[in-house]
Amino acid sequence: MKTLRPLISRVIQGLALVLTVVVLNFVLVHTAPGDPVETIAGASGGMSPEMVAQLRTQYGLDEPLYVQLGVYLSKVLSGDLGYSYFFNLPVTSMIFERAPRRAFFAQPLHPYSVALMSAVPTVGGGRRRAAQRIRLSGDPPSPINPPSGCRFAGRCPVTEPACAAELPPLREAAPGHWVRCRRVDVIDGLPHPPLQMPA
Repeated sequence: MKTLRPLISRVIQGLALVLTVVVLNFVLVHTAPGDPVETIAGASGGMSPEMVAQLRTQYGLDEPLYVQLGVYLSKVLSGDLGYSYFFNLPVTSMIFERAPRRAFFAQPLHPYSVALMSAVPTVGGGRRRAAQRIRLSGDPPSPINPPSGCRFAGRCPVTEPACAAELPPLREAAPGHWVRCRRVDVIDGLPHPPLQMPA
């Protein structure tokens, strides 16, 4: 029981912190000067009153604040992180890899994750490791005109034509280790990344 008490305490503290941040975010958005729908309407060059009413209904802004907060909390808790204004896509569609911390650091699977991890400075073998780090070429995708396939395909050293054509699904390559890359193979239940970390 002694080992469970600190764990339960940390979980409760974490949930309280998340709930506080979510509520503060909601309050700040709804107490900002002006109506959010009218602000959008003004930024887009003006909308008809019918369009403003439709937007208010579509986003639930015609409901009481406590109902809006309940809907907002349920979306956050279910993992619905909303839309990216840069890519005009659900935020979850831009996640390359999701894993527990230890699994991610032990074996990153997505080529972008491997390249990032190879660039992490280390105390021992700094120059040798820096010389072996994976260097990416090309430019990041345009947020105004994003590619239809993988966002990393233009810079990926192991890309293939299918990568640029269609966004691969986020799939579970190992228990709790999710990756959005068609080049990651799973052989006998073990994931094999297409790009290896430098030794």
